[in-house]
Amino acid sequence: MLVVVFGARAREAVVARRARTAEPVRVGAGSGGDPTDSAGAADPAEAPGKPSRTAKGRRRLSAWLVPFGVPGASLIAPLALPTQLTAAFFVASGMRKGWVILWQVVAIVVWTGLVAAAALGW
Repeated sequence: MLVVVFGARAREAVVARRARTAEPVRVGAGSGGDPTDSAGAADPAEAPGKPSRTAKGRRRLSAWLVPFGVPGASLIAPLALPTQLTAAFFVASGMRKGWVILWQVVAIVVWTGLVAAAALGW
């Protein structure tokens, strides 16, 4: 639960900071050919046609979330990643804290039951 709460707070801080620092776009900006112009693509990671690493990560996370949703991804993800990482990824992508916590608890209970049953030889 701490990972979800702190992850959600970190996301809120980042989103709020981006909203404060976002510069309004001026009409005709970037058309002068000035390489220092803020509207131009001076950063190679932001260049058109080249996806940033963040966009690639979001596409991968969406690939998990779209077919399964938070419930399915929460139940399947422990096969590949620890539950804490999965929860952090979900809240960082904007999922509701309560929904993530609920399904992470369900996933932990289910996986604990399966491992306990396997250990007892059922």
